[in-house]
Amino acid sequence: MRASIAGWKTYLENSDAVHEYIQTINPEMPRDVLDGGMEALRKLCRNADGEFTGEMDPERWKTLSSQMEELKLIEAGLYEKAYLNLSGPSE
Repeated sequence: MRASIAGWKTYLENSDAVHEYIQTINPEMPRDVLDGGMEALRKLCRNADGEFTGEMDPERWKTLSSQMEELKLIEAGLYEKAYLNLSGPSE
């Protein structure tokens, strides 16, 4: 877990090397798409003080799910089905 968190912190602080590598294995991936995704990710993965916490606030997940539903990227109600199903799968 510590290694994963360290990797994410490094990526969030300096994504250039990762983006360059991605482009070597997928040259059709535009750099502006990678950079735009990173900016969006930075906002999702850092708290109000700008620290990487390794988690997202449940309210942020709900907002993200609603936005994705509006764009028809996920089915309606998926947040409630997946994220709020704290009891695990039904038998």
